[in-house]
Amino acid sequence: MATAITYDREPGHIADVLEISGETICVLNPKAFTDRDTRSLVKSWMRGQGLDCEACLGCPVGVMQQGDGD
Repeated sequence: MATAITYDREPGHIADVLEISGETICVLNPKAFTDRDTRSLVKSWMRGQGLDCEACLGCPVGVMQQGDGD
């Protein structure tokens, strides 16, 4: 399970993934928690990094997407 934080870094920033002391940290655009389209982009981007939000459920993106049709 990963830990997610939001960070409004710059326009167009979707997500970053860091590993700190063996723990996966997902740095997400704040809109990922409120906007379905952004959440879908984050999910796709994470999949490209080898991560599966649906399996992790470590943040609201994984939990929210289960019921919103993403």
